[in-house]
Amino acid sequence: MNYDKSYFGTRGGRASDIQLRDTAQSIVDNFHPSTVLDIGCGQAYLVHHLYQLGVEAYGVDISTYAISTAPADVSSHLLKIDLEVDNLPFVSGSMDLITALNILEHVKNLDHVIEEMGRVLRVGGSVFMISPLPITNSKLGQFLLGRGWHLLDTTHVNVHSRSFWEQIFAKHGFAYRGSFDLYSRAVPPIYWITKILVKLPLCAVFTSHVRGWYLFQKTKG
Repeated sequence: MNYDKSYFGTRGGRASDIQLRDTAQSIVDNFHPSTVLDIGCGQAYLVHHLYQLGVEAYGVDISTYAISTAPADVSSHLLKIDLEVDNLPFVSGSMDLITALNILEHVKNLDHVIEEMGRVLRVGGSVFMISPLPITNSKLGQFLLGRGWHLLDTTHVNVHSRSFWEQIFAKHGFAYRGSFDLYSRAVPPIYWITKILVKLPLCAVFTSHVRGWYLFQKTKG
């Protein structure tokens, strides 16, 4: 897959920028990180907003196009790498938080990526990841989430349940810590089911199991 303008032209834009601005604020308010790495950073909106909030933020992505169209203030903090085969170009234990927002479902070599994430993350640091569940990756699931009856993304090669992600992260020294619930405030209004569910009693717990938002903490050096 060539992640060029034709791919990013159907994603991102002003709505994504606003969403990731709110996500950046939630990250700062809840994790207080000094250093953050966003893997699969795309056009680096999240890196930009974290940087604006005083965080030493970096991003890596396979797309030359995405990096070339990122905000100028973080261009020196972005690196082009192939997560399938390349090592992350950062010192071991140098990151407080790693974000992987809708990226791991695109990766075939998950063990390599997660091992590298564990290497550059300090002990006690966290990974905040988002990845679609099998039901939400279906046409019906997309429709029920208010996203229309669109064709599915053919680049999704690793779509799994929460139990799968718990097991593979545990293999690499991580413990599952639940869902980053405050991310929900940054979800665009179009995803109306999520907006409704998180307001109902006990549904925050329910949605943490069905929405594909996870926190993993590095527990081993």
